Amino acid sequence: MKHPRWVLAAAATVTGLLAVAGWVRPVPPVHWILAYAGWPKQGRSVYTVDDFVRELAVVDTTGKPVGWLSTGVLLTQISATSGRGFYPGFGTGPADGTDWQQYVDSILGPGGAVARLDSAVAYVSSQVSWSPGPIPVALVIPYPDTGNRTVTFDGHDYSMAAMGPGREELVKAYLTRARQLFAAGKYAHLRFDAFYWLRENCYAFDTMLVKDVAKAVHEQGSRFLWIPYFRSYNFQHWKGLGFDEAWLQPNFFFHTEIPAVRVDSATAMAKANRMGMEIELDRRLITNPQFANRLDPYLDAFSKDKELNSRTIAMYDGAGAIIDMSKSKDPRVHAAYQRLTDILAVRRDAP
Repeated sequence: MKHPRWVLAAAATVTGLLAVAGWVRPVPPVHWILAYAGWPKQGRSVYTVDDFVRELAVVDTTGKPVGWLSTGVLLTQISATSGRGFYPGFGTGPADGTDWQQYVDSILGPGGAVARLDSAVAYVSSQVSWSPGPIPVALVIPYPDTGNRTVTFDGHDYSMAAMGPGREELVKAYLTRARQLFAAGKYAHLRFDAFYWLRENCYAFDTMLVKDVAKAVHEQGSRFLWIPYFRSYNFQHWKGLGFDEAWLQPNFFFHTEIPAVRVDSATAMAKANRMGMEIELDRRLITNPQFANRLDPYLDAFSKDKELNSRTIAMYDGAGAIIDMSKSKDPRVHAAYQRLTDILAVRRDAP
């Protein structure tokens, strides 16, 4: 059953007031992990059940869950199996309708990534002393690229003309298919919460498209999420574009020429614009000495800033770095994993 958004908002407000009064425990902020699941690729995780367990949970040296690290999973992807890109400028060209359909089916179809995720949540919940309940799942919306003349999806042709209705109609068809596939899975430990807009900026020619997509997402009973890059076009207008929640990318980890003060700037910018902040890391933290300390400024920020740490978090875990960190016997890597989980573990009584 779908509830009007004002009903959900009112329920959340009542729950918050009860928490302040001490009648219910406060709900911890959701910690979202970005999972690039759906199909195997060299150098990336295929996201087995155990992989998802290690993305969701703080684990001990035997791999046993001892707490929650992530309580939301944002399923995303940049490139299709064909080599074409879901994001402008990636791959051999813009993804076509076959790519869109293959991706959503591989994520939400029988035996797909979401089925493995459901099993992982069930296992972690059975091992940890408390459960956040069915955890929220968000699914990426590939960018409807005008580099294609037409996209055929689910048996229908959609014109990709910049000012025409075809791009919005393609996205609507994708939203519908995703929701139907998720409902058919009857997952006991997951709830479909949101769609995620992949393009990390919003130029003027996309403004109306994003607003129309936001309306379509909300009409289906979902939320609309965004993670724009540092100072990207229109990032500060995220609310006006129709997004329900947004996190700012510091874009610090990946560029060794950028000083640590970038994270401080991103923190201030995120707070000023009522956004959360994304944490960024990839396997170079483990494999490349130049990146060994690139995670520290993020953890420093979340450790020192209670306001930032009280908000929801999005964590970019490129190529399953956290999975590898949780398994590593290297003392340096183990120490980094320990610090990450000490600071970011989701605590039941978080304010």
